[in-house]
Amino acid sequence: MTRFNKHSLLGALSLLMLVSALALTTPQAASGAQTKNVNVANTPNVNISNKVDNPIPVADAQNPAFQPFVWVHHMAVPNGGAVQQDTYPPAPENKRLVIEHVTVDARVPSSQRIVVYITGSDPDIFHALVLTSQGTFGTSDRYVASQPIRLYVTGGGVGGGFLRIERSSSSDLVSADFTISGYLVDLP
Repeated sequence: MTRFNKHSLLGALSLLMLVSALALTTPQAASGAQTKNVNVANTPNVNISNKVDNPIPVADAQNPAFQPFVWVHHMAVPNGGAVQQDTYPPAPENKRLVIEHVTVDARVPSSQRIVVYITGSDPDIFHALVLTSQGTFGTSDRYVASQPIRLYVTGGGVGGGFLRIERSSSSDLVSADFTISGYLVDLP
C-alpha cells in the first residue's frame, strides 16, 4: 500500500508542476486594458531634385503599348523559283524590335509543299513556322500559321531580318501574306 501511495504522490506532484508551468507561460488577457496610440516622431521628408535637362521618369517608358510594331508583307515565289527570301524593316536607331507574333497565309499549287522561316538579328538562325493545311481552294492548297514567337532585332541596321519560303517544286506561283507583330524598346 505504501508503494502505491509514493507513486500516486509522485504523479500528483508532476501533474501539479506541469499545470503550474502552463499557467505561468500562457498569456492572459488583462481585464479592462485599453490599447494606446503610438506616435512616430522625426519622420524624414524625401526630396528629389533634378534639373530640367535631366528629368526623373515617372511612367513605364518601356511599356509595349507605347511603341507597337506591325508589318504586313506580300511575298511570291515566281514560276521557276524554288526559294524566295525578303527582308523585313530594321528597328529605328537606338531601338530594339521585339517580335512576338507571326502570321502567314500561303497559297501553294496543289502538288507542292512549302516551308516558311523567319530570322531575328542573326541571319544564320532560321526559325521554322508551323504551317497548317486549310484544304484546297480551286487549284491551290492553303496553309496558315499564327505563331507566338520571341525574336529580337537591334536597331540601326540595314535590314531587320529575313522571311523565307522554300517549296518542293519550282513550277507555278506560290504567294504568301505575312504579318509580324511586336513592339519597339528604347536602347540605353
